[in-house]
Amino acid sequence: MTRSFSLTRRSPGAIGATALLALFLVGASLLPAQSLAQSTDTLSGSYAVALSRDDIPTDLADGYGFVGRWIISFNDDGSYVGERQDVGIVVTGTYTTSGSQVTVTDESGLVSCSNASATTISPGDISTGTYEFAVVGQTLTLTPIDDGCRGRVVLLSSRALSVYVPCTTEPLDQAAVVASGTPESVEEADDVDDPLASILTPVDPTTEEADSPDAMSIAAEVDALLGQMSACWSTGNPSLWLPLLSNAFRASLIGNSPDFESTISAAMSTPIVWERAGELDVESATRVTAIVRATVGMEQDFQRFVFVFEDGEWRWDG
Repeated sequence: MTRSFSLTRRSPGAIGATALLALFLVGASLLPAQSLAQSTDTLSGSYAVALSRDDIPTDLADGYGFVGRWIISFNDDGSYVGERQDVGIVVTGTYTTSGSQVTVTDESGLVSCSNASATTISPGDISTGTYEFAVVGQTLTLTPIDDGCRGRVVLLSSRALSVYVPCTTEPLDQAAVVASGTPESVEEADDVDDPLASILTPVDPTTEEADSPDAMSIAAEVDALLGQMSACWSTGNPSLWLPLLSNAFRASLIGNSPDFESTISAAMSTPIVWERAGELDVESATRVTAIVRATVGMEQDFQRFVFVFEDGEWRWDG
């Protein structure tokens, strides 16, 4: 498939999960139970997927236009919409289901397979493709059965899609955080002496155990926080992501780097998905730790995160 389009910024050069997180740390499961929409088919709903350079075939023309976080919506009225979150809607069309198969037909948009440019390699009409689909819990997988449009195959089947979670934070005034200074608690905290220690030392996620009967309810809130971290990171707007950090951790990152905003903005051009990969270790009613899996492209990195309860909500504390 050959087409001419440019969907704004591209990711920086290939970079692993550890390096990407270290970039701003040194330089500086979902919202409460959302269920799939109920309809006559089980596919209906909105799903998100983050694609990196590693997911894009090197011989796919203009393939890097697919790098980013996507929202794919299969609406109850039979329409579907593809939106790259930092660009907007770039493909619309219709879909029908038959058993566990879905047939998608592109109609319009920059990356629509109905565009004339999309037919220059594959002969004939490739606006329609058929996939096997499976929805398990919060995850949708699409397996191509017959689709001559390579861009759509990359978008829909490179990775499993998860139920879409919107970023709901209010923008943070970074200047106010810097002006307020770094709280003394940051200097006294044991885990800020080496902010990369938990990142550079991989941990076996199978060894964690819950220490409190309250862990289950706290885990749901921590999963909500991680879902928001992933969703707000994908917006590319630091002021929407930083409120999810504890006051001390956030002030430390911002205050210790005069170039923090440009550094984190560059890092945010590469999607990261954070998910809890082990049980909580409940240290107190306001402090827990857990192993978290950070996914960047084809790479995964397991790190121990600290979460604290402040101002009425759980936040990442480094």
